Amino acid sequence: MRRSTLLLIVCCFICRSLWAQTSRTPWHVTISIDVSADEPLKARITSYLTRELRSIPGITISDSDVSYSIEVVAVSTPNLIALSVVKTEPYRAFIKVLKDKITDQQSKVYLNQMGNAVNIVGHGVRTTSVDELAQTCKEIIAEFDGGLLESNRKIWEQYQKSISK
Repeated sequence: MRRSTLLLIVCCFICRSLWAQTSRTPWHVTISIDVSADEPLKARITSYLTRELRSIPGITISDSDVSYSIEVVAVSTPNLIALSVVKTEPYRAFIKVLKDKITDQQSKVYLNQMGNAVNIVGHGVRTTSVDELAQTCKEIIAEFDGGLLESNRKIWEQYQKSISK
């Protein structure tokens, strides 16, 4: 009898541990990219940024249900390209994160009041040569990932751990 009880407790513990590991929702964000530039330059910048973002697990690139936006204004001269990069987070995304803490009615009120308001989470200006444009775009995404997205991932992991206990 003792052995059966002990075996049952061990089985329950193992099943709970396995369920907790498999029931965690993976970290995921949706990012939009908007580039304003002359067409050949716009296509190159969009391609470089998209390629770098797609290499990061948990990221979808889309214009709907966006978690973050990266907006770039680029101007070129024969020798240099100037990039103004703004990273924003729509307040709508923040309100969706609070869905467990607020009622549906409160959520609707907040969403109606906020409209399309955004929180600017980063801005920078860079200059680069045509030959270094791909590397510059890679650095822009690396800074975005290492700064904002990494802290977002850590918070998500802590949240997932707290709800699986």
